[in-house]
Amino acid sequence: MPPRIASPVSAPAPLRSLGLRSRVGVTLVLILGWAVVAWILSGRYYARRLADSVGQARHQADLALDNIAMGVHRSLGYLHGIPTSLAREEGVQQLLARLARTPSPPGLDIPARQARWERNPTAAAMSGYLAGVKSDLGVDVIWGRVPGSGVAAG
Repeated sequence: MPPRIASPVSAPAPLRSLGLRSRVGVTLVLILGWAVVAWILSGRYYARRLADSVGQARHQADLALDNIAMGVHRSLGYLHGIPTSLAREEGVQQLLARLARTPSPPGLDIPARQARWERNPTAAAMSGYLAGVKSDLGVDVIWGRVPGSGVAAG
């Protein structure tokens, strides 16, 4: 009998001696092993992708919060600058100095004080000016205070 030449489709030597049932069993174990390895690798892949997505979302949230904080800081700076700007205004300084020199009599109620200052042309002009500033700045009221009196545009 001539020697047998192995064909490329023949089973490896250890599997040739196994029966059909054993071959099916080995094949199923290999398929199951491949499925477990694929499951583990895909789980790691999706976990990494999820971590990347969460990191990107956190970064975008941090940028948005930084922008909001900068806007709030800028707005507060504007609001804190209003009194300083108005205090440098010559007309406001003159009116407040006059109020400090000539305070209202202590027994005068608020409507009487308002009537007294509404008759004053300097105070009336300043009231108009402050009303314009109030409108330009979009604020509800502007107060100028000296002990015993005050000026407001509201």
